[in-house]
Amino acid sequence: MKIEKTYAIEFEQSGIRFWSCTLKYKHLVEITYVATRAASREVNLLTPSEEGAVQRLLNKRRIKSIKDFVLEGGMFPNGIILNWTSSELFKFNKNKLELTIGDKMAQIIDGQHRIAGIRAALKEMPEIGNIEMPTIITKKLDTQRSAQIFLTINTEQKPVQKSLVYDLYPIAFPNRDYTIERATDIADRLNQDPDSPYQGYIKYPKARRMVGGIQLSTVVSHLKRFVKQKDGEFEKYKIVNLENQVKLLINYFSVFKAAYGQNWSRTLNPFIFSAGFNAALDILSSDLLQICFAEKDFSKDMFTSLLKFDRNNLIEQSEVKGLSGEAAKDKIKKKLEALIETQQIYQKDDFKF
Repeated sequence: MKIEKTYAIEFEQSGIRFWSCTLKYKHLVEITYVATRAASREVNLLTPSEEGAVQRLLNKRRIKSIKDFVLEGGMFPNGIILNWTSSELFKFNKNKLELTIGDKMAQIIDGQHRIAGIRAALKEMPEIGNIEMPTIITKKLDTQRSAQIFLTINTEQKPVQKSLVYDLYPIAFPNRDYTIERATDIADRLNQDPDSPYQGYIKYPKARRMVGGIQLSTVVSHLKRFVKQKDGEFEKYKIVNLENQVKLLINYFSVFKAAYGQNWSRTLNPFIFSAGFNAALDILSSDLLQICFAEKDFSKDMFTSLLKFDRNNLIEQSEVKGLSGEAAKDKIKKKLEALIETQQIYQKDDFKF
């Protein structure tokens, strides 16, 4: 083990003493460890495996994403937070912090996936080990105090959705594709918004089993062509704001929900399954967006006027039962096309949502 010296600032918040400094990637991955809260089979609760433990198990997919980000030159100007648990040297004096570089010196309170991603990146590119990262360190905290810090960061400080700064991505990272982030943000909103017909109907990994519902990956996959920059369906018709994109989709699918009424949540409704959802998106992009754009009207009333549903002759899931996903989508799409009623296009001054 060796001793590392770094400039630091000492400060106190809510009775907890912190030290703010920078540490090199290679040192961070060596001194840190994840103290997870272990599952108890008897009571089905999470109990700390050691004092100060607040973390859950690592997400391998997220680690890979961060590793790739690091290897592409990504930055972490925001700090991680550590809880120094070791009895080895940790000394602050005259704006300098001396600490021991060795195995398992500090628990990670916040930043476990970033450090795991950095660790994975170092295996492929050891030369990045000298990059410095802002680090906040506290010392010998118990689980209650560690949990307070963790919850403050992860509940009170709400992260901005990545796609809210979507327009900056091509400037900052011209070679990266952020359509997945925007499509995922839209899927999240469709699943959570109380006005959305798909509230609770988008299936996330490890979600409870349900009748119907659409896999998150399916929703994102079919929304990607809408949210592409430059040549996406939404940008083609000047629908570039996240709020407007979400509102348009809620307006559109609300027409379907109104047509099915109390049967919307039942298995006879094909639009709570992937084939129906995808067919509806195909119709939106191939026929309806152009008409709505010409009329500058993307409201629910506009979509209602274009889709002439007949409650006595609704498309039912039984009509596509046994067909492949693509065949089922095509059959539903043809039936939807027969419902579309175009109207005279005229010019308006402002878009309506």
